[in-house]
Amino acid sequence: MARPGHGVVEIPVAVDEPVVGRRRAARAHAAGVAVPFTFTVAEPGWTVFMISHFHYDPVWWNTQGAYTSVWQPDPPSRCRNGFELVRAHLEMARREPEYKFVLAEVDYLKPYWDTHPEDRADLRRLIADGRVEVMGGTYNEPNTNLTSAETTIRNFVHGSGFQRDVLGAAPATAWQLDVFGHDPQFPGMAADAG
Repeated sequence: MARPGHGVVEIPVAVDEPVVGRRRAARAHAAGVAVPFTFTVAEPGWTVFMISHFHYDPVWWNTQGAYTSVWQPDPPSRCRNGFELVRAHLEMARREPEYKFVLAEVDYLKPYWDTHPEDRADLRRLIADGRVEVMGGTYNEPNTNLTSAETTIRNFVHGSGFQRDVLGAAPATAWQLDVFGHDPQFPGMAADAG
């Protein structure tokens, strides 16, 4: 039996009267232990993969440096900074051979790369092994409805250049998880950027 938080467990469940979207109660039995859980009936043929990721908003309401160092030490406002989160993902990947995760924004990756040379070989190896996917292809997530096309293109040049030439990654998916608007030309610029 997998320890909590360790490993991947897939449990096929046969459902009588499968109504997509309905919540169902079930029990998993193993080694004399029954564990109750609930699940939502999905459309047949779908598999959902949940991959660890985090997103930071450097330069939105604070400085880039504030997101890569401890900048608000009081516990109620304390959150893990970008460096701590990259390190936590790397440590988990070193311990767990099945662990995979996503990294995206160069605005925390480049300072991490510059500050932690001891992790460079592991990060490159994990990327080459397909255990880390570098997403985005941009330096950060630009609000493309507020900037010019030239700014967006430069963002791609700097972001994908670092991801490809320094990290050894080949970002194949552009994403903007947390921006306030999108230039309708962004998909075309992303395609042109590779």
